[in-house]
Amino acid sequence: MDNKFSQFFNKYGFVELIHRSYSESTFLQSRRISSLGKAVIEFSAIYHVCAKNNLIDDKDLTNACKSLRNYLYELIYQNFPLNESFLRIKVGNGLTKDEISTDRFVLEAFNLYIGNIAVSNSFQEVLKDICSLFPQQISLGSGEDPKTTLQEFLQKRKMLPPTYLTDDGQKVDGTTYKYTTYLNISDMNIKVVGMGSSKKKSQKDAASKACERLNLSNRKAYISLSKISFDFISNDRGLKKKHINPYFYEIFDFDADCDILPAFIHQRMKSNGLRSHRRFAMLGADLLQVFKVFALYKNDSLNVDEQDRLNSIYSYDFFLKQIKKDGFFRIETFPYYDKGGEYQHDAYNIDCIQALYGLSFIFYLEKYPSQTISELVTAIRAFEWFWRMLERSESELDGSTYVVKKLLDLLQNPSYAKIPQ
Repeated sequence: MDNKFSQFFNKYGFVELIHRSYSESTFLQSRRISSLGKAVIEFSAIYHVCAKNNLIDDKDLTNACKSLRNYLYELIYQNFPLNESFLRIKVGNGLTKDEISTDRFVLEAFNLYIGNIAVSNSFQEVLKDICSLFPQQISLGSGEDPKTTLQEFLQKRKMLPPTYLTDDGQKVDGTTYKYTTYLNISDMNIKVVGMGSSKKKSQKDAASKACERLNLSNRKAYISLSKISFDFISNDRGLKKKHINPYFYEIFDFDADCDILPAFIHQRMKSNGLRSHRRFAMLGADLLQVFKVFALYKNDSLNVDEQDRLNSIYSYDFFLKQIKKDGFFRIETFPYYDKGGEYQHDAYNIDCIQALYGLSFIFYLEKYPSQTISELVTAIRAFEWFWRMLERSESELDGSTYVVKKLLDLLQNPSYAKIPQ
C-alpha cells in the first residue's frame, strides 16, 4: 500500500461502512454520508490549490483541481481495496464480487469512509490529511484522459483511430483481476501494451504509453504545489485605498487587519501580480456545497425528495433571490458597486459573496482549528445565514423546479405524497 495512504488509514483506523445496497432502512443515510464524503474530497482539491500555489492563472484553476482529483482517484482504486474498512464493508446480497471490485464501487466506499470521519473529527484536520495525499506537482493538461488526447491527435492528421484489444482479465487474488490491452496505431506502426485492474484502466494505460511515444504528454504544463501559504495581497496601491464596509468584517468574523479586498477583484481587472477573486469564489462555492450535503445528512429525513428540496434552495436563482430579499449581504455597499456596469451584475455579486465565504473559512479555521462540521456551519453569522436558508420550508420555494416537479408528480400519480400546506 502507498505509504501516504498507510499513514492516513493508521490515523483514522477501522470505520464500519454500510453500503446503500445493504438494506432499505439504511439506503438514504448511506447515500447521504457518501455524498458528504464526495463533497469534502472535491472541496479539498480547490483548498489545496489555493493553499499551495499563488501564481496559477484563473483559467487553469478548474483543470488543476480536476487533475488533483483524478490523481487521488487512482490512488484510491489501487490502495483502498486493501484496507480493512473496505474488506469488511456491509453490502446487499444482490451485489456480485465483480460489482464490488469495480472502480465505481471502490470510490463510493471511500466516499463513505471520508464522510464518516468528516462528521466526527476536526474538519481542518481531515481536510489537511486528505491534502497530504496529493502530489507536490500536478499537470495542467486539459484534464482529458489519454484516450481522448490520442484520438484527437490522430483525427487532426486524418489518420485511422487506434484499435484496442483487451483480454478478459487474469485473476490475481480474491476479487482482484489484471487486464491487458493491446493498442495498435496502424498508420504510424505503433504498438503498445497497457495493464490495469479493469478494462478501462488497462486501455487508459495503453493510451498513456502511446501518448508518451508520440511525445504528447511532454506538452503539458506543470505547476508546483509545495509552497504553503495563501495569497491575500492585492498587489496594487490603487486597490488598497478602496473602503471596505466594516459590516463584512462583522458577519464573516474577519480580524480588523485582514485584507479581504481579494474577494471583490473582478476577473477583468488586470495588473501585475493581481489575481481575481475566482479562486476564492470556487473555494466558497464548494464550501457551501459541503454545508448543503451535511444538512441533508444531519436532517436524517426519510423524505426521498429532500435532495430535490435542498438542490432548489441552493440553486443560483433561489440563492440570489434570498440575497436580494433580506439584504443580509448589503450588495450595494460592495467597494466597486458605484462603478456600475459589470460590478452590479448578479454573477459578479454572487462570486464576491462566495469569495467572502472562502476567505472567511480560511481565516476562521486558522483561529479555531478544532471545529467539526457541525460546529462550523453556525460558527459565524454568514455561515449561520446560509444554514438557516437550507432549513427553508417547501412553501417558501415559490415557482422553483422542486415545487413544479412535486405538482407534476401529484398530477401524474394521485397517490403521491401531498405537498405540505
